[in-house]
Amino acid sequence: MESVQFMLLFACICWLGDGQFLYPVDENPPDNPLTFTCHECDENSDGNCGIEQTDSSPTKDCSGNRIGCWVTLDIESSTYQRGCEQPTTLRQGVFCNRHMEGKEFCYYEATTEGLKRVCAKCCLNDYCNAGLLQGRPDARFQSCIECDGRNEEECNAGGQEIFPDHMVEQCLMPNSDCWTGKTLYNEEIFYTRGCQIAECDDRNVEEVCTKSSNSTTCLKCCPGGNRCNYDLISGHAVKTTRSYGLILHSCAVVILASHYIQ
Repeated sequence: MESVQFMLLFACICWLGDGQFLYPVDENPPDNPLTFTCHECDENSDGNCGIEQTDSSPTKDCSGNRIGCWVTLDIESSTYQRGCEQPTTLRQGVFCNRHMEGKEFCYYEATTEGLKRVCAKCCLNDYCNAGLLQGRPDARFQSCIECDGRNEEECNAGGQEIFPDHMVEQCLMPNSDCWTGKTLYNEEIFYTRGCQIAECDDRNVEEVCTKSSNSTTCLKCCPGGNRCNYDLISGHAVKTTRSYGLILHSCAVVILASHYIQ
C-alpha cells in the first residue's frame, strides 16, 4: 500500500503542481525557534564581506523557526552576501537542515539579464558563516537533472550529454533521490525530472504507471545521483476511462503532511 501511495503522490505533483517535482511546504512548521548570531554583510556595499570574517566583523542576532546562518556567492560578479535570511530563490520547500548544513550547493536564478549562477551554504551554529565558498557543489550531495518538459523542450529528450548545468540541482533534503516522470495530459506528453523526498529502492527503480480520467503518469527513480535521471521512460501513455483525479488530490494532501521532514 505504501508504494501505491507514493505513486499517487508523484502523479498528483506532476500534473497538479507547476511541473517541477516539489518538496512539500509545511504551512504550520513546528514551534521550535532557534537563535543564532550570524555574520551579516553585503559585498556590494562592504568590500570586507568577500574575505573570511573575524570577531570584529558585523553580526546579527537571529531567532525564528527553521533559520540558519547563510553565505552566498554570485559567481558572475564574485560578490558575497552573509546573513540569517535564506535566499528567496531557493527551491520551494527548502530550509536549512542537518542534511545540507555545512555543504556548498549551487543553483541558477532568473534575472532580467538571464540566468545567474549562485553558490550557497548554510549552517546551524553561531558565527558559522564566516568562511569562503569554492564555487562548486559539495561532492556529498546527489545531483539530479531538474526540468519541466512543458516549459523546457530539452527535458523531453534523453541522454545525459544534452542537459546543461542550469538544469541540474542538488538534493538538499534528507531521504531524497533523483526521479523521472513521463505524463500524458490532454494529448500532450512531457517529462518532469528532479529531486524528490522519497528514497529510491527496488520497488520503484522500474517504472510504474498511474492512470486517471485524463492523464497517465509513469515514474521511476535512480539511486546515487550524478545526474542519473536523464533517460527516457518506455511506459505507454494510453488514455483510460478511470477517474480518480479527486482521489489523487486528496491523497497528496494527506501524504505530504505525513512525509514532511521536520
